[in-house]
Amino acid sequence: MEITWVTVLVFAGALGLVYGLGRILLWPARKLGKLLLNGILGGLVLFAINALGGLFGLKVGLNPLTALIAGTLGLPGVALVLILPVILSA
Repeated sequence: MEITWVTVLVFAGALGLVYGLGRILLWPARKLGKLLLNGILGGLVLFAINALGGLFGLKVGLNPLTALIAGTLGLPGVALVLILPVILSA
C-alpha cells in the first residue's frame, strides 16, 4: 500500500478547510470539534481498511479524491468511497 505525500497533503487540506469554514461561520466549538474528529476518524478508517482489507479482498485506492472525501465527510465519506464503485459498476 503506497501513500503519497499528495494524498496526505490533500487530506490535511480538507481538514484545514473544514476548520477554516467552521471558524468563519462561528460554529460552536463543540460542533467544530465533532466535525474535525469525524474527519480524523474517517482518515484512520480509510487507512485501516487498506491495511487490513487485503485479507478480505477489499482495497480502496488512496488518491487525492478519496482523501478529500474521507477528510471532509469522515466516516460517511469512507462509506461513500466503499459503496460508490459497486454502484457505478452496476
